[in-house]
Amino acid sequence: MIMRHSRISTLLLCAALTACSTDSIDPTDERLSGLDVDDAVELAMPRLHGLDTVDRFRAEDPGPLGDAPAQLAFEAMADAFADGSVANIELAVYRLEPVGNADQTLHQRTDELSDLLDRAATRPGHDQESTWTMLGASELRIDRNSGTERFLDWDRFHHGDPIAGPLADAHYWSVAGDYLEDALLTPTEGIDLYPYKIRHYWNAVAEQGRTATEEMYQVAVAFNATIDGMPVIGSGSKVSIHLALDGTIIGHELSTRRVGDAITTIGGDDLLHPEAAHEAIARRLTERGVDMAQYRWTRAELGYLRLGRSSVQDIVAPHYAFVAEPLEGVVGKKLLEVIPATTRPDVLALLERDFTEEGARKQALMANAAAPDSRPSP
Repeated sequence: MIMRHSRISTLLLCAALTACSTDSIDPTDERLSGLDVDDAVELAMPRLHGLDTVDRFRAEDPGPLGDAPAQLAFEAMADAFADGSVANIELAVYRLEPVGNADQTLHQRTDELSDLLDRAATRPGHDQESTWTMLGASELRIDRNSGTERFLDWDRFHHGDPIAGPLADAHYWSVAGDYLEDALLTPTEGIDLYPYKIRHYWNAVAEQGRTATEEMYQVAVAFNATIDGMPVIGSGSKVSIHLALDGTIIGHELSTRRVGDAITTIGGDDLLHPEAAHEAIARRLTERGVDMAQYRWTRAELGYLRLGRSSVQDIVAPHYAFVAEPLEGVVGKKLLEVIPATTRPDVLALLERDFTEEGARKQALMANAAAPDSRPSP
């Protein structure tokens, strides 16, 4: 198994801010067919070439890194194709570790978060995709498909009073870092996280006859995960910690499902050229009826793709992501499209299987959308 960075790096980054084992063989045996034991051992030791961008940023900037590492990884891949060094790149494809028993996880996490929960009013429940416990006005929920953990204080989540003078961002990062190393230690242990973004929530406030002003009412601090020094892209593998403006924790969500052993590697001729990826995305959007003359490309990224809160994703592999935004005066939404960074048929088949299963999950969810919410009211 590949040795990953410890979470000590997260502690160091947070400190700087305050100053300002599973079976990896596919059931179909498609990926490792024809390989002997020595081959399989070598697969667990991918060689990176210039794409460990998160570590490079960490050496220069202890602050939130945002999407910059993923953009740098894209540029590094483009440079590697240009100078021929792409032949030296070898990246791993991984299987995610099993989610496990959501009910047992819920029971364990309820005990570990007991200081935050009103245990006198426990009301358990479950639905098609998750299991939860309502504890007074608090809810702790574990997703059965992805293992995502979500805790919310419904009395305060998006119910905060706006104030004109919130605390400094450094304070919120400090509180979130402490919370990460305390309340969230168990589900994130062994996962390499780094400060990603901070989001401020605002309300428009106006008195009669006066111009509306915006006042902040809540903050969310986010950490992102890395795989082999590369950033994770997509909505998964994130830790979001929600805070009231006084610095009180009012919720968290984490989708940091652990990564298992490498099941194969891609590199050299197996890699998709960034320009070919961009052209494929442009064709996809055009075939979908999008007039690309009405948009401009604003961002290109490379990283390990993780899907969101309730996904049934099993395989993680490097993907390109492209963002296009409508031109000024054009009514439309920002477009985000992803494509695998490989041309290898067997890996694409595995990713397509994940995509198909995820589509089936969403269809089943929509089919049951008319069913009443069985979750008890706080």
